Amino acid sequence: MKARVTFSIEEGIKNRLYDHVKAKYHGFKGGLSLEVEDAIVAWLNDNTHISTHKKEDNVNPQFSRVEHKLEQIFRILKGQGLLISFSQRDFEVACSKIVGSDFRTVRKYLDWGVKLHKIRHKTGVVWEYVSEEELDR
Repeated sequence: MKARVTFSIEEGIKNRLYDHVKAKYHGFKGGLSLEVEDAIVAWLNDNTHISTHKKEDNVNPQFSRVEHKLEQIFRILKGQGLLISFSQRDFEVACSKIVGSDFRTVRKYLDWGVKLHKIRHKTGVVWEYVSEEELDR
């Protein structure tokens, strides 16, 4: 769930931020929120050691950290009702909530999803989950 936050920054910084978001998202609504969230998460990760060193609860040690993050992304997508297929944009938004919105990061997690036989490219910007029945064949 999103919460509204209001704050003041220097106008020059605001203009630079708006120019960056406009160029990156081509007018994408919500791009400013994604960029600010990513910046805050990066700052928190750099300035709080708990988030980077704390052992996660309910973590299967047989899975890599990438697999855990990928499962979190899939949980977000499925929680939004995307149970069979999803758009690349849906994946980008879910990915931004877990690991970041940089196109290289998104690509990495899509590639890992394919390598781990969790998802496959369907057509255009549409991806689908690989069903358990197909894996058993």
